[in-house]
Amino acid sequence: MPPPSAARVAWDVEQLSTVPAELGGHEVQGARVELIIRPAPDLVINEDVRFEVRLDAGNYPARPPAVRRLTENAKAVDGVDAAGSVNLPILDPRAEPNGWSRGYSLAVVFYALRDVYRKAEADWAPPPPHAQGSSEPVAGRPAVEANLSFGLTVGHAGDQGKRMSMEDVVLIKPLDVPSKKTRRSQLIVVFDGHGGRKVAEWASELLPEELQRNLRVDSWGDALKRAFPAVDAELRRRREADSMGRDASGSTVLAALFDGRDTFHVASLGDCRAVLSQKDGYVNCSNDCRADRPDEIARVVRAGGFVANKRVNGQIAVSRALGDFAFKGGALGDRVSCVPDLTSVKLRDGDDFLLIGCDGVFDVLTSAEATSFVRDRLGQGRNLDDAAMDLVRHAIDDRDSRDNVSVCLVKLQKTAPEVYTEGAVAALHSVPVAEPLHAANAPRAPAAKPRKTGVLDDEDLMDFLMNDDNFA
Repeated sequence: MPPPSAARVAWDVEQLSTVPAELGGHEVQGARVELIIRPAPDLVINEDVRFEVRLDAGNYPARPPAVRRLTENAKAVDGVDAAGSVNLPILDPRAEPNGWSRGYSLAVVFYALRDVYRKAEADWAPPPPHAQGSSEPVAGRPAVEANLSFGLTVGHAGDQGKRMSMEDVVLIKPLDVPSKKTRRSQLIVVFDGHGGRKVAEWASELLPEELQRNLRVDSWGDALKRAFPAVDAELRRRREADSMGRDASGSTVLAALFDGRDTFHVASLGDCRAVLSQKDGYVNCSNDCRADRPDEIARVVRAGGFVANKRVNGQIAVSRALGDFAFKGGALGDRVSCVPDLTSVKLRDGDDFLLIGCDGVFDVLTSAEATSFVRDRLGQGRNLDDAAMDLVRHAIDDRDSRDNVSVCLVKLQKTAPEVYTEGAVAALHSVPVAEPLHAANAPRAPAAKPRKTGVLDDEDLMDFLMNDDNFA
């Protein structure tokens, strides 16, 4: 039987290189590959488990690879029996709709095998795969104790760009958190709506309320992460009551929660991004969560879906979002998840500003380009709102972004530690409580280049078809 093409094997190996070393590894011997699953806090195994993957069985990749477990006496789990036989839908070309696709890589197979050893409940989340074909580093950096306190000043800007309507919403809300003895906390969020703006608008009301309830008992990060599923459940209830279940909108979310002292807790649901500018460059504070990420493909398939053309069920490009209830609630789980990735970043001396933007920015600019652009504008004396609008216009006019574009800039200033007094009235007047960025009220540059109107590209068409208001 002829071996698979060298180009395909090379691509598979390249995809496997995106798997973080702490999660596992691989060894290649021609058309035979060994995948190694390493123990981790979210898995039920306490030693390496190795699998043999043969690529010459049945005209790979038109047919799936043949996989068997090599490690003896490993724990038997659903999908892998005691003898080592592997029986997963993703390795079955006849399974519908979540069977094998020639577009799935061996990295997807790795994550599908890893998932069978996941604990039912695990507090620890594995690091995401490194972005293939991208220079973007994985989010986060080691925490360094600096005993510093910071204050924030926030600016924002947005524009509907070349889209037919504005579906982004920005929330900037100071928080009084007695349980944490601070009145300096702030919640800064970009909601990037699609298929309509109802979910983005409702979520901007619900998220701070749910977060405040959680903060009474939870840590900062846990309170933020737990808020998202609760908000999604209420969105579903509102959808049923308000539109008889017809609203098909959804929203990706990037929420940055400042603890009032020196740490941002960043929850990412989808492909918005947060980037921290520092004196020697930048650090990503979130990981893009798109439908073509190998760990996300494996999760979608496990939930009974599939990924085609980099879209969940061939329709939606993000695999995590609020709303999008047509992709949720199946017997095997949610194909589009409402559980965010969480990254906590402790601030240091030399940190300058936090940039939060929707994918309308980062589809056309790298993190390095965006932070450099803003740093240059602030160095010219531009205020935060103007610098944010400059970045918005740069993305639309100079880089041809074809999406709504929304930006928040959070300037960091070292300050004296907070002296918290029980019962004192908080002075929370530095930023607006919550402001949706409508096309009509968003600040605009005076010399914007003309843009097309009335022309539907693929993204516009998908949004139009998913918005039931267009067919009322």
